[in-house]
Amino acid sequence: MKTFVTADLHFGHENILGHQDNRGFSDIVEMNEHIVREWNNQVTDKDKVYVVGDFSFRMDLDDMAHYMSRLQGELHLIKGNHDHDFWKAYEVMKANYHLGNRVKKPDQIIIHRDRIVDLKHGGHKYVMCHYPMETWDGAYREIRQSKQSDQLQEIFLKHCPFPGFKAKGRRVYHLHGHQHGKGFLVKDRIDVGWDATGNVVTNLDDIPAMIEDQNKHVD
Repeated sequence: MKTFVTADLHFGHENILGHQDNRGFSDIVEMNEHIVREWNNQVTDKDKVYVVGDFSFRMDLDDMAHYMSRLQGELHLIKGNHDHDFWKAYEVMKANYHLGNRVKKPDQIIIHRDRIVDLKHGGHKYVMCHYPMETWDGAYREIRQSKQSDQLQEIFLKHCPFPGFKAKGRRVYHLHGHQHGKGFLVKDRIDVGWDATGNVVTNLDDIPAMIEDQNKHVD
C-alpha cells in the first residue's frame, strides 16, 4: 500500500487554464480527464491519497461526484478555500452508488472536518493544511527515537524503504497547497500542489528527499 499527496487540482475550474502555465489544455474536460488518467496510472485501490485542499472549484455536484467515483484509492479530502460542496457531492456519490450507478464504495472517501491533519508515515510526521503556515507543531524538531542497539539500527536503516529517513533525524514536515508553486520557501515546508510539483499526485515516500533538497535553498 502506498500513500500519495496532492493539492489544488481544481477540477472543473475553467479559468485556471489561463492562470497556470502547466495547464495547457484545450478545455476543462481535457484537464479533468488528464487528472483522472494520471492519478489512476499511479494509484491503486489499495493506496491512499491525501488532497490538501481545493479538490474542485464551483463544480456541479453530480459532476464532482462523478469524478470522485472514478479516482482509485482511498480518497482523503482536506478542506481548502474553494471546497464548499464536497460533502454534498459525497452524498450524491453515495446515493448513486446505492443505485448501482457508480463503482467506488462510499467508505473509500474520508472527508476531514479539521483544517489541520497530522499523519505519521515512514518515520516522519506530516502536518497537512491547505494554507501554508509559518510554523507548526514540531517545526524544525527531530522526533524522539526509542533506544535501539547499534546492530538493530544498522539492520533497520539497511532495509528502510523510505528516502530521506535518518535514524537520528526524523522530522516533522508541513505539507500545504494554495500557493500554486509561487510562494517563498520555508525550511521543512513544501507545496504539494500539482502546479508546484508538476505531479498530479506525489508519492509521500518521495517527499522527505524533496524537502531536504529544497531546504538547501532556504536562507
